[in-house]
Amino acid sequence: MKPLRKSLFGILGVIAAQLCDGADDSVVLGSAVSNKYLVSAACDPGDLCMDSYYLWVMDARKTVAGPPVKGRIMVMAAQHAEATSKFVRSVRLFVVSRINNAETRRNSKADYSLLAASPLYEGGRYCLPMNPNSVGLPIEASHIVQESDSGFFCFPSKLVR
Repeated sequence: MKPLRKSLFGILGVIAAQLCDGADDSVVLGSAVSNKYLVSAACDPGDLCMDSYYLWVMDARKTVAGPPVKGRIMVMAAQHAEATSKFVRSVRLFVVSRINNAETRRNSKADYSLLAASPLYEGGRYCLPMNPNSVGLPIEASHIVQESDSGFFCFPSKLVR
């Protein structure tokens, strides 16, 4: 997996955790449609701020863990930059959490926060910044490889149904 792709989504969990309570995490198969700038993230004076919020449009085809998510959904994510159209088109697995704050949902036009996104990588693998078991995917430890360079957890896509 390319480092830029990993770094683009590596910080999502930190921001998303502030918006969601974790009980509503869903792992979804589908596809991403678009990724557009929404608003700059709040930043304390004197801090180096590199993140902004982006709005993803995603088509949820099948929920494989967690509460059901289906159809076209709007998803908010904290990112350093807009995802390339090539990366957006490549996303096939994503982890989302329902945004519980009504004001945040109204202002962002998103019902979900993006915790992770993965293309289908070479060799038929998905890779997430968290252990797939922690988001409800029952993948045996023997099938999970944690990459030493990124810390991402990769596993065969055929185990996600």
